[in-house]
Amino acid sequence: MSQEDIDRAVREQKKEIERRIKILRKGEPLPAIKSRIVIIVDDGIATGATIFAAIKMCKNQGAAKIIVGSPVSGIDKMNQLKKLVDEVVILETPDLFHAVSQAYESFPTVSDDEALALLEKWKKEKSPRSRPQEMQEINQ
Repeated sequence: MSQEDIDRAVREQKKEIERRIKILRKGEPLPAIKSRIVIIVDDGIATGATIFAAIKMCKNQGAAKIIVGSPVSGIDKMNQLKKLVDEVVILETPDLFHAVSQAYESFPTVSDDEALALLEKWKKEKSPRSRPQEMQEINQ
């Protein structure tokens, strides 16, 4: 690739990151994770680009402990992860692993609207009003 192609790809990715922050996080900052246990879950780890970036961000933010979980990964990526984080939980490591989609019967893309609906559902469920009294007492 030429330097011009690389620069164009970087600009496009930065634009996509900004779009996702605006739409999915509504411009809100990431939650504070300093001194906290962080669990990073991915639908599968092929190249590892996104999970390795997430790990780096968590370390830079001062996470106390990082746990990675995924249903499927290549063995080489799993071994790399074990050197970087405190705990790795991978359910399957196929011998011939090339793409995450090969581990799923159906692997549809999640739309922004679907992701937003899931986030809204999670926000409602995590609110103190929606939790049983016992959970409120544990968290106090």
